[in-house]
Amino acid sequence: MERRKRVRGVDRTDEKVFLLDVGNTCVTYARPQKNGGVTRPTSITIEKGYIEPLKRRIPEGSVIVLASVNPKVSTRIETEFKGENVSVFVFRRDFKVEMPVLLDKPEEVGADRLLNALAAYRRFGASVVVDCGTANTFDVVSPKGEYLGGAITPGIRISFKALATWTALLPDTKPISAPPLVGKNTRQAMSSGVVYGTAAMIDGMLMRYKKELPFRFTAVATGGASALVIPYCLTKLLHIPTLSLEGLYIAYKESEERRGRDTLARAGRK
Repeated sequence: MERRKRVRGVDRTDEKVFLLDVGNTCVTYARPQKNGGVTRPTSITIEKGYIEPLKRRIPEGSVIVLASVNPKVSTRIETEFKGENVSVFVFRRDFKVEMPVLLDKPEEVGADRLLNALAAYRRFGASVVVDCGTANTFDVVSPKGEYLGGAITPGIRISFKALATWTALLPDTKPISAPPLVGKNTRQAMSSGVVYGTAAMIDGMLMRYKKELPFRFTAVATGGASALVIPYCLTKLLHIPTLSLEGLYIAYKESEERRGRDTLARAGRK
């Protein structure tokens, strides 16, 4: 499947739309662009406060299109903006993805994983999406556009927190960018183990998918921690930081188009 050409600039048909991806650590937002892309996303750390920064950026009369894996935060966002003359459309409640989900319990798959899968499929066809966030997730999409499932592992932040929590002497610290492979102090050693270990895990999982799956696929990387890890993977991955927001916009736009067609059809029957 050929990649779509991108045209810079906010999509004037949706100039009031703000796309919000509510995760476990951050609220990330962007604006729609022409031809289905999104502007460069901005992330707001939840623990540092997110309502006031969002209110400064999202004016009265706007439309929030929201996907969330953090119900507490997304519910508060919706409550806070009710009095601001801002409409809020929530993925799965107000609109859905038109994609077969071949899982034992389809309702269990995270919103971000489905939206990643949708956007990757529309760009590349059969895909494996690696999302490096609070957790690392792998999502497999078939050549027919079916969501087949995937895998979940601890993310970089969780790994550092677990080392600090479950050991007596290791510090609660953050990873070093481009750490030395052979660490010369505790922080370097932790960074080396977690960063290069995560990269090696991604390589290993993709190698197993290549052996197991009966079709060729494009490996796609996304997520807040992907820029820290992907450069050290031996496997070629296409890095698309905005993937879930692109999927959110695709799902919203297609839902609006279906709603418009249904309205016209009902009007025609009268």
